[in-house]
Amino acid sequence: NKLPKYEEYIINHFKKVTGIFVRESVSFDYLASKGLRENVYLSADPAFLLKSVEPVLDRPIVDGAVGINLSPLMARYVTGGNYKKWVILAADIVREICAVTRRKIYLIPHETSPHTNDYVFLSDVLSLLHEVDVTLISNRYNAAETKWIIGKMASFAGARTHSTIAAISSGVPTLSFVYSIKATGINKDFFGHDQYCIYYKDCHPSVVAEKMNQAINEFGENRHKFLNSILRMQKLADKRGQILGELIQ
Repeated sequence: NKLPKYEEYIINHFKKVTGIFVRESVSFDYLASKGLRENVYLSADPAFLLKSVEPVLDRPIVDGAVGINLSPLMARYVTGGNYKKWVILAADIVREICAVTRRKIYLIPHETSPHTNDYVFLSDVLSLLHEVDVTLISNRYNAAETKWIIGKMASFAGARTHSTIAAISSGVPTLSFVYSIKATGINKDFFGHDQYCIYYKDCHPSVVAEKMNQAINEFGENRHKFLNSILRMQKLADKRGQILGELIQ
């Protein structure tokens, strides 16, 4: 079948590239299906190697809490671009997670650029949660400090890819809100399945809360396996540097 014009252009461009480092297997298999094999290397996201740094906090993080990262970008997929409708649904998701898990909730922004700001979005969500024990984390922390905060959670659900990698690589039971193949690939490579993925068409409060409990319970039963997966992903991430050095030489 003939490729769409833009896709065909990019594939032809990639064929001229010396090395392409792909951070998960679903994208790797996609490129292979387009004839890109010899110059494509399967690795892991370098964020798996990021070391966390303890920040100066306004108040200590409560033990046993649930961390949630939701982005304004998700409105494009979940509510057809309706921002207000997504704010309301996001608030319902947080409320349901709190009710089912009976844990304190931290809303954790991860992307705070002007055109797509998690902190602004989560502030709007928080404004609808008067009866729930929820705290919005400040937007002043850098990536390493945010990873430290995420690592203190008993469980985590995130929309931003690097927020979920921060959680996974810290050994935290993690759900991923999915609207692109990269999250599916990262989950399959790490867990061996996509059961901890919340696809945007299934983004309902009861589904998210149920999967959160599932992740918490199963992670406890398979903790050793997941810790081995962290080491495996870190080695894969580190390997890209070795391969890049060889290609440059």
